Amino acid sequence: GDGAWYGVTTGNRNFIGIEAENRGVPSDPWPEVQMDAYARGVAAILAHIGRDENACAGHKEYALPPGRKSDPTFDMNVFRATVAGFLNRTAAPRPMIPAAEPESAGVQRRPTLRRDMAGEFVKQVQAKLRIEADGIFDADVEAKVREFQRAKHLVPDGIIGPKTWAALDSA
Repeated sequence: GDGAWYGVTTGNRNFIGIEAENRGVPSDPWPEVQMDAYARGVAAILAHIGRDENACAGHKEYALPPGRKSDPTFDMNVFRATVAGFLNRTAAPRPMIPAAEPESAGVQRRPTLRRDMAGEFVKQVQAKLRIEADGIFDADVEAKVREFQRAKHLVPDGIIGPKTWAALDSA
């Protein structure tokens, strides 16, 4: 559709579109780990093509007439500042993913799981979510994990950490 950003009026030819999963409603906030990954990814693309953070625009900023698009729902100026931090290497270190839960009497320690992992622990998660247990943590499994996390009022980041393991165990 029609739009303009820093003199660019042919968005589909000149912009790289990045899709990030979020319902865009206040009750579904963007998890910190997802925003961090999103900003790092945008910074990596911009660094590769030799552009600065001002080449990063949200639909709501590009689209004309103003107000035609409402996404993303987060503050793009804050996002661009974060992207700039990664581009100029002044950003905070990457947030830590929680370590595996400690072993306790009779309970096997389980790792933090995320997309592109595979194995017996992934099969356990798939079985608990009542989906085909092939042991491959792909995009479909991640989507089911996010759905489960939302239903349990957890951060819907698609990562199986200690809190999600506990919720899966009690489900």
